[in-house]
Amino acid sequence: MLFSSHLIIKAREIAEREHAGQLRKAPLGEQGEPFINHPLTVAGILADADCDETLIAAALLHDVLEDTEMDAVSLLEEITHQRVVELVLGVTERESGQGWEARNQAYYQRMLTAEAEVLTLSTADKAHNLEAMLYWLDRGYGVEQLLSRGYSTQLAKYLRLEAVYQGRVVQPVYDRFRAALDTFKAMPP
Repeated sequence: MLFSSHLIIKAREIAEREHAGQLRKAPLGEQGEPFINHPLTVAGILADADCDETLIAAALLHDVLEDTEMDAVSLLEEITHQRVVELVLGVTERESGQGWEARNQAYYQRMLTAEAEVLTLSTADKAHNLEAMLYWLDRGYGVEQLLSRGYSTQLAKYLRLEAVYQGRVVQPVYDRFRAALDTFKAMPP
C-alpha cells in the first residue's frame, strides 16, 4: 500500500512535527537515529502486510501521546478520524508516573483483551523495538547498555506478549515479530 492517502499524509505530517528533534535511545556514546524513523518503520511493517490506511495512520501516530506534549483531544482535532485516535490510545502507555514493571504489567493486561487491530499495531511496534535492540546487540553492545532491565526481564516481557499476539494478529506482522524474538532468544544473556 502506498503512503499516499490523505489520512496517511496527514498522520505523517503530524508525527514528523511532533517528533521533530527527538532521537531514539542508543548506547552511551552513540547517537540514536531520528525518532520519526520508528513510526515510519512500524507503518511500513503494516503496509507490507496490506493493512488498511486507518491502521497505518495509527502506526505513524502511535507514540505521539506517549512521547510528545500532544493529547488525545488535540490529536482528534487535527487528524479528524476517531478510529485512528482509538487505535493510538489502545497502544499508549497510560501509566506514565509508574515504574517499568507496573507500566509493562498494565500494558500486558490491556493487550489480553485488546481487539485484533490494536494487537496488530502493538506487534508491529514491538517487532521494530526488538529489531532496533538487535541492531545494537549485533554491534557488540550488551542489553544492560541499551535498557534499564536485563536480558531475562526483557525476554520474559516479549514472550508474554508473544503468547497474546499468536493467532490474533495479521500473520506477516506476527512473523516479523517472531523472527526478531527468535533472534533475541538465541543471543547469549
